[in-house]
Amino acid sequence: MEFLTKKECVNWCKEHTIKVAECPMPDGYSLSFPIPKIAGVQGALSRSLIEWFGDYDEVLFWVTDWPLYKADEMELFLSIRKGQAENRDLIQAPGCIIVKKDEEKIKGYIFLMMAFLWDSYLIASDNTAIFTSHEEYMDMISQDKHKHDQIKAILESFDIKPIRD
Repeated sequence: MEFLTKKECVNWCKEHTIKVAECPMPDGYSLSFPIPKIAGVQGALSRSLIEWFGDYDEVLFWVTDWPLYKADEMELFLSIRKGQAENRDLIQAPGCIIVKKDEEKIKGYIFLMMAFLWDSYLIASDNTAIFTSHEEYMDMISQDKHKHDQIKAILESFDIKPIRD
């Protein structure tokens, strides 16, 4: 796992032809839905969402804002990063590159972003993306219509109704 500064996150996006203005979201089919309130559902959903990503070489995980954070949440998050040999504060190195073999970590990070209501992006090298928002919703984006239909089915299996499709 390689941790990145904001500038390095922007450069990764540019290298993968992802526009970075206010938010680094790729173009494609998008779907917004509310973040589940039950922790068990959040955990199961995070696992399903990462499986939905399919094959990828690497992903960029980028935490962009944490306006509602609590001290204990930040402490937990920083201690997880320290376990990966990253000692910089989140503001100094808000992103990281995660490779396929570390997929379990990605599932955990997405779960924490849902639970903490922090803004984050998870973007695969094929421009498939997940966005979590402190406003209690998530966006899923894919350039592949089949993947878009798959995410609808996943949400339906959790009885989650899209906000916007």
